[in-house]
Amino acid sequence: MDKFTKGFLAGAGLVTGTFIAAMVIFMVFFFDKGKIRFTSSDDGSATISTEEFQEKMEEIIKTIQRYYYQPVDRDTLYEGAYDGIVASINDTYARYYNSKELEQMMNNNSGEYVGVGCTVFQAEETNEIIVASVFEDSPAQKGGLLPGDVLVAVDGRDLTEMDIDLALTYVTGTVGTEVVITVLRNEERIDLHMIRERIQQTLVYSMMLDDEVGYIDILAFHATATKQVRTAIEDLKSQGMKKLVIDLRANPGGLYTTAVEILDVMLPANQLVASVIDSQGKTEKSYTKDDDELDIPIAILINENSASASELFTQTMRDYGRATIVGIKSYGKGVYQETHLLSDGTAVKVTAGMYYSGKGVNIHGEGIVPDIEVEYDESIYDKEEATWEDDSQVKAAVDFLKNN
Repeated sequence: MDKFTKGFLAGAGLVTGTFIAAMVIFMVFFFDKGKIRFTSSDDGSATISTEEFQEKMEEIIKTIQRYYYQPVDRDTLYEGAYDGIVASINDTYARYYNSKELEQMMNNNSGEYVGVGCTVFQAEETNEIIVASVFEDSPAQKGGLLPGDVLVAVDGRDLTEMDIDLALTYVTGTVGTEVVITVLRNEERIDLHMIRERIQQTLVYSMMLDDEVGYIDILAFHATATKQVRTAIEDLKSQGMKKLVIDLRANPGGLYTTAVEILDVMLPANQLVASVIDSQGKTEKSYTKDDDELDIPIAILINENSASASELFTQTMRDYGRATIVGIKSYGKGVYQETHLLSDGTAVKVTAGMYYSGKGVNIHGEGIVPDIEVEYDESIYDKEEATWEDDSQVKAAVDFLKNN
């Protein structure tokens, strides 16, 4: 498969269906305000006292330890209890992190991690962990991992029904160690052998489609994406770019702060580009800061796997009449999460509020309907040497830019 095809397959995504709007490059991407906050509080409103809760927990633990047919230690039971408390609020995005998981998550968000190099998402209806894209020259690519593969096991450990955050902890590890990832591909189970490497995340790919139309594919709004977008724009300008296609297909989101920063690249100063309303009703607004803007015609590509921060970016660009949206309706995630650090070095992530575009639009449960609706022509997968004209959605975007 040539480089062009790989880039477009990553952008378009090879799988469909409803998914949890989180992303793992065998790491976690969730729509977060980019903050780790310290928390330790008790509002005293519980009908069961702390003492009663502790007594019942102790009774449950003793019962399990006495009558369960296999040995189990207290730490395992405590961890399960913490998980259960967080799960009880029925928040799709809520998560309890033990100290090891929290350390892994924070290291991964630094922009570099040890793993295999791909992006995945978890289907909400089936809980399948599905590969969205594979990094070029990564252990995943060398090992034969393909977009659309369903991860079913790591080193023999079953991943079916497993939370995506937990699954990633079994894939990351030490540089130079082997990991065997079992995937389901066309109903066939395949074992893929990979050697973990230190992965520098390349989240932005760019190229000129012709002598005047540039193309930028943003895989996720992670912290390193802003710099990569700026570099890509300058490179394309040097090649004569006068119009631009931004590909956000299969982009499941990332950081709120990164979405705001990239909007700052696109729009002039002092524009309200996003706001959040937290659980207490407090509103926090974000504005562009510098006078630089990309004042050229822009088309943004989206699909059903475009979510969260990518939707915020897209809707705000539409709000200000700065882009035409092409593709199919996006996912529809308009809530954000915060991660709160507990006193013992563990943490809890919860949905903390809702976010809104520059003109106050919230797309939660609705998604974004494109200005130009175009289905993706999957016959591109059958081509050995694909060009941008073989991608029905890219071609529609370019045709629009050329004729308007």
